[in-house]
Amino acid sequence: MCAFAGILFTLKNASVSFDAGTGLELNVVAIVLFGGVSIFGGRGTVIGVALSVIIFGTLLQVLTQMQVQPEVQNIIIGGLLLISVVLPNGGEAVRRLRARLRTGPGLSRAPRLARHVPDSGMKPEEKEQ
Repeated sequence: MCAFAGILFTLKNASVSFDAGTGLELNVVAIVLFGGVSIFGGRGTVIGVALSVIIFGTLLQVLTQMQVQPEVQNIIIGGLLLISVVLPNGGEAVRRLRARLRTGPGLSRAPRLARHVPDSGMKPEEKEQ
């Protein structure tokens, strides 16, 4: 897959250089995270990343056609990167907060166990005396 991407990149640029992909790191990370791949690993689909590539490619093409400066394009891509990281994690934080509020202030979700008081070995009748 990577070799195919390298061949396409070479055909697009009509040249080969060892540092040809320098500066594309932000775009790649933003595309992958926007496509649904978890930053912590374990989740994501190829279809989601492919759709993300199409969306980002279209967005960059539109911004270029509108003659938006490359620095502003990087700011927009950085903003989408932040959104794609914060929204999934923010949603989980909101769910945890709601669950904590439902249980009430100061109450934990797990039941508290009664404190074990050691038995003195005396019968209840003897304790009263």
